[in-house]
Amino acid sequence: MYQLSDTQIDFILDDIRARGVEMEGLQDNLLDHVCCIIEQNLEANGDFENFYQKTIRLFYKDALWEIEEETLLVLTFKHYYTMKKIMIGSGVFSVLTLTFGIWFKFMHWPGASILVVSGILSGSLIFLPLLFTLKAKEKQKTKDKYLIGISALGVILISLSFLFKVMHWPYSIELVYLSALLMLLIFLPLFFFSGIRQEETKLNTITTSMLIIMVYGLLFMMIRTPSASMHAAMVADQEHGIELEILMNERRLSEDRQNIIPTSVYELNQELDKLCTECKGFLFWKTYPYDTASVSSMVEFNHNKPMLNDPFEYDQTIGEKLNKIGILVEKYNLEMAKLGSKRLSRIRVTATFLDNKVKGSYPLTIGNVLTQLTQIQMFVLQNTRTLLAMK
Repeated sequence: MYQLSDTQIDFILDDIRARGVEMEGLQDNLLDHVCCIIEQNLEANGDFENFYQKTIRLFYKDALWEIEEETLLVLTFKHYYTMKKIMIGSGVFSVLTLTFGIWFKFMHWPGASILVVSGILSGSLIFLPLLFTLKAKEKQKTKDKYLIGISALGVILISLSFLFKVMHWPYSIELVYLSALLMLLIFLPLFFFSGIRQEETKLNTITTSMLIIMVYGLLFMMIRTPSASMHAAMVADQEHGIELEILMNERRLSEDRQNIIPTSVYELNQELDKLCTECKGFLFWKTYPYDTASVSSMVEFNHNKPMLNDPFEYDQTIGEKLNKIGILVEKYNLEMAKLGSKRLSRIRVTATFLDNKVKGSYPLTIGNVLTQLTQIQMFVLQNTRTLLAMK
C-alpha cells in the first residue's frame, strides 16, 4: 500500500486547480477520491506520477473542468425543480383560495376576507416572484434578466393594489401609479427598442407593447381624476349642508312647544341631539388638516374617505360618544313603543353604525356616519312634531 506525502498531496491539489476546477468543495472531494485510489492501488515502490496521470483521466472525458460544469448543472436543476414545485403549489393555492374568497364574498359568508387576502398575497409574494425568477434563469443576457425583474415588480404591485383596494387599505392608488411608472416609463421603452430590432421578435414585441398600454389605459379609466374627486367632495358637502339646513328649520319649528311632550322623551331628545351634534362636529373638523376656507382643503375632506373598519375605534373620544348614542337610541325606541302610536317612528338601527352585524364587517366612511347621525336627529325632530300634533 502506497503512502502519499504532503508534497504529493499538494501536487495533486495544484494540478486539479490548474485543470480548471474552481469550486473548493469539489476540489477537496476530487483530492480525497484520487488520494484513496492511489494509496489503495499503487504499490509501495510504484511510479506516482504515471499512476496519477492514469487515475485523473478516469474522472473526465475531454477535460477535468467538465465535472465542475456537470456539478453546477445538477445543483441548478435541483433548485430549479424545487422552485418549480413550490411555484405550482402556491399558484394552485392562490387560485383556489381567491376563487372561494370571491364566492364567499358574494354569498356574504364569514371568512371571505381571509381567503381573499391569503389568495392574493400567496399569488403576489410567492407565485409571481418564483415564476419570474425561473423565467430569468432561462435568459442568458443580463438585459433580459433586468427586464423580467422590472416586469415582475410591476405585476406584483398591480396585484397588491387590487388587494389594498378590496380591503379598503390606504395607498392602493399609489401602488397603481408606481406600477405604471415602472412598466410604461422604464420597462416598455427598453423592451420595445430591444425587441423591435430583431426580425424574429418584432411582431411579438409590438403586440405585447400594445397590450401593456391597453391594460394600463383601462386601469386609469377606472381611476377617479382629481377634478372628479373635487366635484364629488363639493357635492357631498352641499348635500350635508342641505341636511343641516332642514334640521335647523325643523328644530326652530318645534323648540317653542317642546314642554308639551313627556319629560322623559324631552330629556332623551336633548341628550341625543347634543351627542349627535358633538360627534358630527368632531368628525367634520377632525378631517380638515388645513384652512377650511380654501378650496384645496375642501378636497382634502372627502366624505368617501374610509374610517377604520370599526368606527368606534376611530378615536377613543368619538368611540365613547357613539356607544352612548347607541344606548340612548335603544332607550328612545322603547319610549316610542310605550307611547303606543303608529304615527311615531323608531330610529333605524339596521345597516347603520349602531348595528352589531355591521360593526367591524366593512368600513363605514365618514360621510356614512355623518349622514346617519343627521338621520337620528331628524327622526327625533319628526317624532317631536308628531307628538305636538297629537296634543
